[in-house]
Amino acid sequence: MFILVGIDWSQDHHNARIINEFAAHPDAPIFDSLPGAGDLLAPKLLVMFGDHRDRFPSPQTIRCLAGTCPVTDQSGKRKRVYFRKACHKDYRNTSQQFAKESTKQSEWAASYFADARARRLSKSEAFRCLANRWPGIIHCPLPTSRNHQQKGLDKACPPCG
Repeated sequence: MFILVGIDWSQDHHNARIINEFAAHPDAPIFDSLPGAGDLLAPKLLVMFGDHRDRFPSPQTIRCLAGTCPVTDQSGKRKRVYFRKACHKDYRNTSQQFAKESTKQSEWAASYFADARARRLSKSEAFRCLANRWPGIIHCPLPTSRNHQQKGLDKACPPCG
């Protein structure tokens, strides 16, 4: 029992340190303003996007790294679209976790998810499509350090699925 209490204290201590370090970062207001990001998911998103803007010149590079965008294999008349397996698994987890949490606080995200489900996509596919949309939305305010706004989210990037 004593060991478990120590582990619990250690985890709380690390979480508090993450929150404090994140709050001191200049881009914290951008990631804090994302719907559903929360105290621990916002820092994970900041780590995912980073503060070196030239690392990810476009949202598509983040999508590919996170594995949210599908892979298209085309040869002659044959075209196949499939799930991207080669990716950064932590980024994929963070992207899909954020997509799921965003549906709880963003009308746009909830509506997009409902539309994807109406197109007969599985829950996982619908969350992956939503996760594929978010990098385009988040990437736009990063260079200018503006807070996230929900206006025009449906026009941020092309539809998925």
